[in-house]
Amino acid sequence: MIREDGRIIAVADDHLWLQTTQKTTCDSCLGRHACGQRLLQNLNESHGLLKVPLLDAVGDTYRQGETVTIGIEESTLLRATMLAYLMPLFLLMLMAFVGQQLGGELLSIIGALLGLGGGALWVRHRLSKEDCHSRFQPRLLK
Repeated sequence: MIREDGRIIAVADDHLWLQTTQKTTCDSCLGRHACGQRLLQNLNESHGLLKVPLLDAVGDTYRQGETVTIGIEESTLLRATMLAYLMPLFLLMLMAFVGQQLGGELLSIIGALLGLGGGALWVRHRLSKEDCHSRFQPRLLK
């Protein structure tokens, strides 16, 4: 399970809004005090807002400003990554190959673009389904 801490920004009846800070490898580097990259990272520190559903809990038990831990299974994250990246890439290569076989370089380029766009639209449609969407949501751990 991949865990992350977040600070509660807002509490609703069925979900929490959390603010998480994205971490980089600079935090574990021994030379971070003498590195200019660390300074740039601190200047451009990115904060993400995350909507976390309250499955078993009641919204009244959480307060704004409180820190909670959320988590997501590694297998779920791997499936989501493969769905989002590999399917459009696979369709890009397949359609480029079909275009090459049908008529040469121009049709190969057009096929590749159609495959990439079609793959992205397929992923968007697949992730818009409610059962799929809820499966990829992080869960409150504590």
